Amino acid sequence: TIALRAQALQATGQPELALKAIRDALPFSPTDYNLLFTRANLLRAQNKAADAVLAWRRLTELRPTEPAVWQALGSAAAANQQTALAYRANAEALFYRGQHAQALQQMEQAIRQAGASGDFQQEAALKQRQQMMANTPSRF
Repeated sequence: TIALRAQALQATGQPELALKAIRDALPFSPTDYNLLFTRANLLRAQNKAADAVLAWRRLTELRPTEPAVWQALGSAAAANQQTALAYRANAEALFYRGQHAQALQQMEQAIRQAGASGDFQQEAALKQRQQMMANTPSRF
């Protein structure tokens, strides 16, 4: 597959060709999870943190309840100094793993960070999501 070919190119020291292979395939399958996941991993491996954040965000739209995707977004956001997003992503990962108390603590950190940076729109959105999390019964 194209994703495997891109990974092989990356492993053999051809990172730009690896990304090109994915980029060339995406117009034909713009929501292909394997292509998007591989692209996000390639961007992270190539220290393209801002692009990796965007790629992982796209994956959270396609797989909004997938903890691994949220965890990867948290890592990329932290590498890109997007602290509030990193906390929020970690909260989502914990939430979808059934660790609601820890998720709410991480979300509280995200809210504080957004407020401290003066991003009141993000702060309000995070508070709303925190409320939704708090009102969701734990399945565990």
